[in-house]
Amino acid sequence: MMMVELNTVPSEALPIADFAAHLRLAEGFDTLPGQMRLLEGCLTAAIAALEARLGKYFLNRQFIVRTQKWTASDRLQFPAAPVTEVERIKLVHSGADEVIVDPNSYALQQDAHRPELVSRVGALPSLSINSSAEISVRAGFATEWSSVPAALRQAVMMLAEDFFERDSSVEGSNTLPCSVCILVEPFRDIRLRGRPGC
Repeated sequence: MMMVELNTVPSEALPIADFAAHLRLAEGFDTLPGQMRLLEGCLTAAIAALEARLGKYFLNRQFIVRTQKWTASDRLQFPAAPVTEVERIKLVHSGADEVIVDPNSYALQQDAHRPELVSRVGALPSLSINSSAEISVRAGFATEWSSVPAALRQAVMMLAEDFFERDSSVEGSNTLPCSVCILVEPFRDIRLRGRPGC
């Protein structure tokens, strides 16, 4: 199963002014050559790193989930959360026309860690070895940065600051700073708990 991002977080949605305030940059920082691009890059990298580590999306956007096998005959567990909407299910059969599944035949079962697509009519459409399903979904905590959970916003700021300062203790490491780990711990799937290095 693959979950592919269709539209990245736009630059205007990033909290660049908040990040500049977090770093205590002097007024007029945005006139320095390359400074805005650097801040944007640090924020983008921090969000991407935390989203990948947690399996959670912060800002709501569109994805395509591709699968050749359901989790069970009547459900599909999504690989990330929170899924807020299932927009469409398309069945792709080799050598045949694509089929759009009746939206009344399925529903989204929301969950903080393991949202699922569930059938309302017994079983989801069968998938053969030469067929797959493409599910268009929207996923993410919020459409506005200010509505993302506060602990995640702070974790992004702290990790982006590490990237900004090129902290030698972070470079080449696969672990997150302890302070960031503490902030994101409540958002981790219980199946991930106990892994070393956060």
